[in-house]
Amino acid sequence: MPWLPVALATGVTVAVLAIFFPSAASFRYEYELGKPWRYDDLYAPVSFPILKSEAELAEAEAAIRGSLPPVYVVDEQVARVQVARFNEAFRERLSDQSGTSLYTDLLQRPERYRTFAEGVLQRAYRRGIFALEEAHLKAPPDFVLQVVRGNTISRITRQQALTAEEVRSRLSDTLLYSQLPEAEFLLFVTDFVLPNVFYSDSLTQQWLQNELEKISPVQGVVNEGELIVPRGGIVTPEVAQKLKSYEAELQRQMAGVSRYTLFTGYLLLTLLVLLVYLMWLWAFVPFVFERPRVMVFLLLWFVLFAFLTWQMERTAGLSAWMVPFCIGPIVINTFFSERLAVLTHLAVVLQASILTSLGYEFTFLELLAGMVAVLGTTDTRDWGRFFRLLAFILLIYLLGYLGLVLIREGHLSADIWGVSMHLVVASVLTMLAFPFIPLLERVFGFISTITLVELNDLNKPLLRELSLKAPGTLQHSLQVAHLAEAAANAIGANALLVKTGALYHDIGKMANPKFFIENQSGENPHEGLSEKESAAIIISHVTKGIELARAHKLPPAIIRFIPTHHGTSRVEFFYRNWKAKHPAAGEGEPDDADFRYPGPRPATREETILMIVDTVEAAARSLQQPSGAALDKLVDHLVQQKINDGQFDDSELSFRELMAVKEAIKKLLRSVHHVRVEYPDDDAPSSE
Repeated sequence: MPWLPVALATGVTVAVLAIFFPSAASFRYEYELGKPWRYDDLYAPVSFPILKSEAELAEAEAAIRGSLPPVYVVDEQVARVQVARFNEAFRERLSDQSGTSLYTDLLQRPERYRTFAEGVLQRAYRRGIFALEEAHLKAPPDFVLQVVRGNTISRITRQQALTAEEVRSRLSDTLLYSQLPEAEFLLFVTDFVLPNVFYSDSLTQQWLQNELEKISPVQGVVNEGELIVPRGGIVTPEVAQKLKSYEAELQRQMAGVSRYTLFTGYLLLTLLVLLVYLMWLWAFVPFVFERPRVMVFLLLWFVLFAFLTWQMERTAGLSAWMVPFCIGPIVINTFFSERLAVLTHLAVVLQASILTSLGYEFTFLELLAGMVAVLGTTDTRDWGRFFRLLAFILLIYLLGYLGLVLIREGHLSADIWGVSMHLVVASVLTMLAFPFIPLLERVFGFISTITLVELNDLNKPLLRELSLKAPGTLQHSLQVAHLAEAAANAIGANALLVKTGALYHDIGKMANPKFFIENQSGENPHEGLSEKESAAIIISHVTKGIELARAHKLPPAIIRFIPTHHGTSRVEFFYRNWKAKHPAAGEGEPDDADFRYPGPRPATREETILMIVDTVEAAARSLQQPSGAALDKLVDHLVQQKINDGQFDDSELSFRELMAVKEAIKKLLRSVHHVRVEYPDDDAPSSE
């Protein structure tokens, strides 16, 4: 038995887990509002302040925000500029009146008029002309504003804060009711009334921040030796606030405690969890000790979920509730057994519970959900069953947390919705178990064949039936599978997937095998049909293939190759014949909807490769002289034609990968020469 690899893997696991150990001690008491205190009498070991609750702090803050006047700042430059402009305008207007008899008193005593108007304008600016914010403009008359003028601050009401319009109105009245005989000449002074008092958001926020900092977070003191809560006493809101204050004081004091002391405690608990786990493995699944890869695989779950829990705990806005712990038991059960999945999940959750502050509720719910995940895991390749499992896990999460909240609070608390959304996220993330399975399969080599290899077996009923009903189609499919596998390998795509899809992509031809050239031995049944009828039969092999694949319960990933290997391309041979018989002159462009496959277009790299290879392999058979240059030209022409037709618009295949695929196909086609019906040079032959 390789004890050394096991010990090494365990030691590395402990070392990595130690990175995630909390650096501060956690509060060791768990209590519920309105429930009895389950521990002995709790006396204050030290004096500590009673902190205000968040609601109290929020109320105090709201009171300050509601009562703090906004700050307006006087811009002295506005008055100087506008008074200077008025004087200049006065001189110009006065000059215009010289030689007239309209304003005789003004012309005799102009300085008296100018001085009077300037004084009125300056008094208005000294009083302040406000550019009020819309909210302040609609405020009640007694609403208070703070006005900053230089180094002085004053307070006025909204009623006293005059806008430019109000000042202009008052200024006009002042001029008209003055003792100047020709005061109406000065009415133009209102044109120089502009706001000189403006709202300052920065000063308002600074003032608000200063006032908020004055809020005391403390509302009292618990003296050393004072009873905080007796055993069996009800945890009232006041008691709960004392306990929270005590917890905060302990955390403050523990900041000075040696980190090594805390580290030793966490290390001891971690070693106990792993030791008991290894004992379980020895008792129930001893084969894992003979396979180091399996041991590493199992221990990696401890590291993965410890890291996720640690990351969630230290990231604002996230919670350990969002960690999809159910992925572990689903994947482990897929590869091994229910017993190993349950044992591992139990140990992983216990280890993660050490690192989180969520308490026993976290441990309870995660263990319960993991049991459900193991119970419902049968075949993760069945998407429908897999989604039903995820829905069941979510239901258990939500009902379980609802029960815990009702026990803890006695009613639906406000935080239930936030935690519920975190649990929804965890359930959705559990879908990652599906891609984890092939990924981990490749990394650890547990199962190298699974479904795809099984489907590659030519003795499978569907492929055996294809060989009997449409032997030419099977040979075509085998050749396409060979080319597609090589092309996929050239870019690192899933070669086994595209190879399997190639074997099944034309199974629909079994419904009418003689209508496809590779299965004909003489008579052509299309000769008695119209072009549209022939095209419909050709296109129907896609829909019939999908029906046949579903009837034989092929995986959805394989079924998708059936409609996407043609995408929405056109049956060119019959379309061009039909177009020749129905010239467009006078009739408009012929509609090609009857000659196009229903799609969809290929989306994945593997689907795109199959479309290319299927088209190229069919067309290569039509070459009379399949030289290397001719094959290369054919591949380039057909791929470009697919691009021009928009068949790759939805594909994730990159241009660089497309070039590599073409080169791989060209290389293999040099040794593949099967004569097919010759197509026109500008056609796009396919495997119809």
